Amino acid sequence: MLESYEDWRTIASPLLRSNIHPREVYWDRDEQAPLFYSQPQEAADGAVMIPKAFVALAKTVARHSDPDRWRLLYRVAWRMTNGERHLLEIDVDDDVAALHKMSKAVAKDIYRMRQFVRFRKAGENQFVAWYEPEHNTLDANTQFFLDRFGAMRWAILTPRASLAWDLEKLEFRSEEHTLNSSHITISYA
Repeated sequence: MLESYEDWRTIASPLLRSNIHPREVYWDRDEQAPLFYSQPQEAADGAVMIPKAFVALAKTVARHSDPDRWRLLYRVAWRMTNGERHLLEIDVDDDVAALHKMSKAVAKDIYRMRQFVRFRKAGENQFVAWYEPEHNTLDANTQFFLDRFGAMRWAILTPRASLAWDLEKLEFRSEEHTLNSSHITISYA
């Protein structure tokens, strides 16, 4: 399962180097073929030239919760490597508009987390917060919470992951959390 831009890039790069058309790549196990069905046995040598603006945008879009984000990212990357190098400059293009819409939603989610996370005392100099982001934005807020709350021990729990600071080290974990009435139950997957 893909979790990050880096995961997607690992799969997409050899596909792009082999010029595999987006219609031939299945990014979801629920599709008619297995995941990454058309991945070539040996990808062609050479680098794929992708604009830096796309990489920055793709890193943000990869945080979006829409399962079609991987397919959309690949389609745009493929188009840019197949004659549409300046595609990102065409705001009215449906794919580009979708990428920008996803990017804005992720940015809004990052901002909202900073505004609405509220810590509750869970022990002496220990605080915990529960937050349900719409997208995978917990780790995008790491530096903000370290800068703002670095003098206290804290943990932020979300349905998909947690971030904990013990005054010395920061720990990020992908796990399942559930909020159970007045206390938080953590179950590790």
